[in-house]
Amino acid sequence: MRILIIYQYFLSDNTGGIARWNQIAKFWAEAGNDVTVLAGMIDYNTGKKNEQYKWRFIKREKISPGIEVIRCHVSESYNTNFVGRAWAYFSFACSSTLAGLFCAKRPDVIVATSPPLTVSTTMNWLGMLRRVPTVFEVRDLWPESALDMGVIKPGRLANMLYRMEAKAYRKSNRINVLTPAFRDRLVKDKNVPLGKISMIPNGADLDVLSPGERDNHVREKYKLDGKFVIGYFGAHGRANRLSQLLDVAEKMQTSHQQV
Repeated sequence: MRILIIYQYFLSDNTGGIARWNQIAKFWAEAGNDVTVLAGMIDYNTGKKNEQYKWRFIKREKISPGIEVIRCHVSESYNTNFVGRAWAYFSFACSSTLAGLFCAKRPDVIVATSPPLTVSTTMNWLGMLRRVPTVFEVRDLWPESALDMGVIKPGRLANMLYRMEAKAYRKSNRINVLTPAFRDRLVKDKNVPLGKISMIPNGADLDVLSPGERDNHVREKYKLDGKFVIGYFGAHGRANRLSQLLDVAEKMQTSHQQV
């Protein structure tokens, strides 16, 4: 099967970030599928474009057997301000649509993962023009998240994003969510048919993450030997409400003292 993935933040080699879709692409390729990824040229962590992508609109990368990544132009205004980031999202929607039409082989299925919500534009156009089914993954509810964080305010822009969201749900053949809460929200508030929704939660790749030796250099460096340690390895951003970690730490400390 030929699978086309649309993911703006697909990681390059030796870069940090969310590797979930890198791993999924690897598993699909190892299962015998032909995987192509439409990805952006901006490094998610630095907000900058690597030198190898300078003055390039499209760049092909064969990262492993069965996986080709087509890096598409993204405006370097990404980290300037809200308008700059919006323009970066729009530029990727345009460049990835063109790359999907003229640089990628005709797929059997298209999988787009959001945010950003603008990847749904590429998915809709390619699904229609290539005449193939589409799967839309919802990793966060947009534009609700942006409104809750105060990144955007109610008005014309928010209404436009709501229409884009509704169109993505309507046009996609299948929708995947990561949590039961997202599934319930789509059904109750977005009028998405329950039969159209799948739920595949996040997980851990045990080939990459597995228990190591209890006595290790981290415990030695930070003098943690004999102590009970809890670590948080998730995202550190405005949407992650990290203050909850401090609340948990305070409660854990209190309960430990009581014991």
